[in-house]
Amino acid sequence: MDPGAAPAPPIPPGSAAPDAADSDVDATLPVDLLLEIAARSDAASVVRCAAAAKPLRRAILDRGFRRLLAQRATATSGYDPSLLRGVSYKVEDSDADHPVRVVQAVPADEPSVLRGFNVSLDFEPVASRDGLVVLRRLRPRPVFGQSIEEAPPGSVLRVCHSFTGAVSVLPSVSIRDYRKHALLSVEDNGRAFELLVADERLRIQIYSSREGRWGPVRAALPRRQSRPFHDSYPLVIGRIVHWLCNPEQLPPLGHLFGPEPYIVAVDADTMEATVIDLPRGCTSRMTASMSHRGLLLASSVDGRLKVVVSETQVISMWTMSPPVEGEPTLPPRWVRQVLIDKQDWGVHSSVQFEGFGLRSGTVILYVGRVGLIRLNLATKEAVIVYHLSDIAYISQVCLHEIDLSSLLQTMKPLS
Repeated sequence: MDPGAAPAPPIPPGSAAPDAADSDVDATLPVDLLLEIAARSDAASVVRCAAAAKPLRRAILDRGFRRLLAQRATATSGYDPSLLRGVSYKVEDSDADHPVRVVQAVPADEPSVLRGFNVSLDFEPVASRDGLVVLRRLRPRPVFGQSIEEAPPGSVLRVCHSFTGAVSVLPSVSIRDYRKHALLSVEDNGRAFELLVADERLRIQIYSSREGRWGPVRAALPRRQSRPFHDSYPLVIGRIVHWLCNPEQLPPLGHLFGPEPYIVAVDADTMEATVIDLPRGCTSRMTASMSHRGLLLASSVDGRLKVVVSETQVISMWTMSPPVEGEPTLPPRWVRQVLIDKQDWGVHSSVQFEGFGLRSGTVILYVGRVGLIRLNLATKEAVIVYHLSDIAYISQVCLHEIDLSSLLQTMKPLS
């Protein structure tokens, strides 16, 4: 695997061979009708259709087809569940000699779709977006009495394309990067990207693959001295990166008592930082012992900020409404929606969130005594990813999604 090689667009298994696609066979159905069928199909089927014949490929690569896909997605709030192509995670089982990384395709009957994601357990995923996964080499555990924040800066970072296996090795970063990272942008089907890294003081560095280097260290200065949650993924909306934060002094054990957590939003270009308070009553609905892993930042496809909350009885989602025109200084308004009643699931254990996929609208959550579950925010469909045994421990959960629009734009017309 060449670290410098540019990833080619992933072709799902079962696609027609190029020789078959080159033959300009007349379609038995009108192209317009075939387009309607393709628009109602999953992402893998769309790519297969594009490989079937020249006229259909030309129509699928046209911007009009992408607009048709967007219209169809309104039924699922703009999300497309088929864009989630897999979930990976690490399993440590006391009955096994060694931990293993499980790579589970979605749907399960296409196991080779994630053939490119074959990663050593010496690395952990710290960000993922549109087929790319950022991997960080695991650090040695701090010695007794030493804080992880006292560790030296400069982790070993790699960026892997889940579907092609192409790997980029990044130069060393200048700050302590032991928190989760953010893929600020992914373009050209993963050939170009920007990676944002922040430390415990919200000092920020951005890596550009086009320039092949890290930018300068810059500090975001919110009006409250803030410390991002240690193991919570930041959320990217446009060029704004959002972190769940606590005040400078963390509550004991990271539990939600004492000062309320809040959101810090930072413009990656200007470093302007904004503090956004969580919805009133949001954390009071959680049990006193609930870890901050019971909070998750998410967003709608049109960029509205959401907070998913594991409450005592339900899993809820709070959506921030746009500011009132002419009154931009008013506190944000939040609308609460119940996603799941835990009683319906027969769940009385803690629920912790492991990640969110914007393309598919999927939330991965860990339910005590049950295991890993993927929940779609639009359809409310819940599927068990891994049924937990009493002797297993799950970590390093990662979602693998594709950006179908970007993939189609990189495909060339058949000659």
